[in-house]
Amino acid sequence: MTSGLRNASPDRSKNPEDQFALRAMLSLGFTLVQVWAMHTALTSAPPEGPARWALALVLSAAFIAVLDSWAAVWRYLRNGNRRRVRNIG
Repeated sequence: MTSGLRNASPDRSKNPEDQFALRAMLSLGFTLVQVWAMHTALTSAPPEGPARWALALVLSAAFIAVLDSWAAVWRYLRNGNRRRVRNIG
């Protein structure tokens, strides 16, 4: 007996424009959050010692994630909306 959970959620949109809009909005939101976090971390109480290195590593990883996110957006725009943005997850 099936529980019907497979049909409970609506189909995901396969429209490339919708996927692009979602990726662009998520990229913008993530970028804004990272800028806010960096500003808060560096101005509230500047870290000292090992915490400074840990903060540098975390912020550099976040910066790489932001660059990768925007690279996917620009790649989609450069391709003239002909191909879908690669699905990461």
